[in-house]
Amino acid sequence: MLQIIVSILASIVISWFSRRREFGADAFAAKVYGKDSMIGALQAIDRWVNRAQFEYSGQDALATMKISGKTGGFMSLFSTHPPIEVRIAALERL
Repeated sequence: MLQIIVSILASIVISWFSRRREFGADAFAAKVYGKDSMIGALQAIDRWVNRAQFEYSGQDALATMKISGKTGGFMSLFSTHPPIEVRIAALERL
């Protein structure tokens, strides 16, 4: 039982580090390609995800990529990528 609990806690920490790395990657891409280009790319990804989720609403087609249109909640602790809206807001603050 302890091993299961420790594994769950470890995956939360690993996911947190992954989300932090995404912010760093976004900042680097904004320096290289421009902040507006990066924001535009994230908005295009968001449109694609929303369209795909509507098109495949009966299936969990995006689950393997850990992409979800939902933000917040307990399960967001296990997300490897921050919500796109949060990533765009971080880029706008640069």
